Amino acid sequence: MLHKRERFERTDVPRSDRAGLVLACAAAAFVLIGLVISLRWSWVMAHRDANLGDRALKTSIKSQGEITAPKGYKASSDNFTNVVIFSVDNPHAAKPKLHAIQLLSINVSKGTGSLVSIPADTKLTTDKGDTTLSARFDALGASECIAPLSRAMNVHVSHAIVGTDDIWEQIAQVKDAGMQSLIGASTKILESLKSDMTFGEMTDLAERALSIGLNKLARSEAPAADAKLKDGTQAKSIDANKLNEALGTQVAAK
Repeated sequence: MLHKRERFERTDVPRSDRAGLVLACAAAAFVLIGLVISLRWSWVMAHRDANLGDRALKTSIKSQGEITAPKGYKASSDNFTNVVIFSVDNPHAAKPKLHAIQLLSINVSKGTGSLVSIPADTKLTTDKGDTTLSARFDALGASECIAPLSRAMNVHVSHAIVGTDDIWEQIAQVKDAGMQSLIGASTKILESLKSDMTFGEMTDLAERALSIGLNKLARSEAPAADAKLKDGTQAKSIDANKLNEALGTQVAAK
């Protein structure tokens, strides 16, 4: 005849203590994970100050002249955020190599946006004579290009970003990321750019661009005509009227 096997419990280890031990271990694990995330996030926060709020870019943004609409046009009543993006090989190099220039114009009022490619050989007028955008960038850096480019486009530049070619793809990938993925991606993004913007302004810009949809931005080439510098160098002269009309920043006066 089979006998039912009896179970014996150790009386020297109360059940409540063992349950408490399990809970304590779980709590310790969560604390450890939280500590790792906290340290990682602290690293991101420390590095954001080195890459955002760039003083030279901020000074250049403030040095822009007043934008005036040509005869027959007036400034749109819509609110716009215009960001010049310099795509380079390494934004933190002493002399980064310029790959492309784009103007991201977001109509905040209507929730639409445009991404316009700016010719690298755009003709710029400075207090030391005329030059091209790429030549000025190579000689003096992005910060010295903002004001003369603003004049050439007749567009007020709200912010500037100097970043790697894939910066927007990186931002798009973290839209629905979890906290751990977001921290890792944020670290990579911050290492891939520098800007006059604060962390909050950068986040707001990314949210606006992603809410529109990067694939829904109206993409185009800046309207431009062949031109020459005084020394005979070939260049492009941006048609500011057509550019502003396409962006919607200026409208026909009634």
